[in-house]
Amino acid sequence: MSVYLLVRMETKIDQLADSIKSLTRAIETSLARN
Repeated sequence: MSVYLLVRMETKIDQLADSIKSLTRAIETSLARN
């Protein structure tokens, strides 16, 4: 496995974690409103 592939995978995982965080935040705010 090349370093390039590992770095690309890490970037994808970071982006995934970010979208999960914002999704969680969106759910929390919609729950707080109700």
